Amino acid sequence: MTAIGLLSPWPGIGWRKPRGRRLRQARTTEESLRRSDSESVSIVLDLRDILAPSTEQVRGENGIELVDGPAVVVTGAMRGADAPGADGPANLVAAIRTASAPAARGLGVLVVLNDEIHSARRVEKMHTALPSAFTSPGSGPLGLVAENEAVISTMPVRKPVLAPLLPAFAPVAMVKVGLGDDGRAFGHVESAGYRGLVLEAIGAGHVPADVLSPLSSLAERMPVILTTRVAAGPVFTSTYGFPGSEISLIAAGLIPSGHLRAPKARLLLSVLIGNGWTREQIRESFAAC
Repeated sequence: MTAIGLLSPWPGIGWRKPRGRRLRQARTTEESLRRSDSESVSIVLDLRDILAPSTEQVRGENGIELVDGPAVVVTGAMRGADAPGADGPANLVAAIRTASAPAARGLGVLVVLNDEIHSARRVEKMHTALPSAFTSPGSGPLGLVAENEAVISTMPVRKPVLAPLLPAFAPVAMVKVGLGDDGRAFGHVESAGYRGLVLEAIGAGHVPADVLSPLSSLAERMPVILTTRVAAGPVFTSTYGFPGSEISLIAAGLIPSGHLRAPKARLLLSVLIGNGWTREQIRESFAAC
């Protein structure tokens, strides 16, 4: 018989708890998962904490990415338990059914809400209020829960798994640029104590020409990750060559994030810097995303 473990790493509104407590809870969760036998399935459950801070960033903050072993399913609710049409109980049942499905093993961390099964690597919160707020832009869900059964219709390509990392986080800034930006904000990143930067660029990974020089200077002194504010698609690496294009930014030392969007890229960069990874190791890690 399949064993279901219900774990709540962050009781209450967890993203408001001190970071140290969240990290201890995450480590406890990870250890319990790794101790599970081959027949067990675990659910990481945090009702109400599914809102943007925790779920969109689950891979980085939880530090859990299993190649083969217990299915790890995160669920939650968009509506409170006292609200008409509260979705928490239905989401919990759907998450349990997903965690119990043999097909869910080895897929990495999954997110189940609104009867849809998503990869935590791809899922994003795209609406502030709707029960269907969480989607996977560019790829769609892996499957759905229907007639009391979890059906996996799309198998994700599994990426290399990072070696176990200490829960050490370095301060990393996240900056979005727009048309007409002159880049003056980048001159204050280092003096503010940040050790890395995640840049949300325009389109496929572009910035105004005036931003290229301050970004180039900053990239000489700290890792700078190039992401895009567009919801779906990868950051380009070799198409456009004008000043401020992705080619010029990468030539200046910026590291493309692949398919990772800024919030997840920030958490990944933070833990890599915190664990003392070199710039080349950071580049290789993002190339695998």
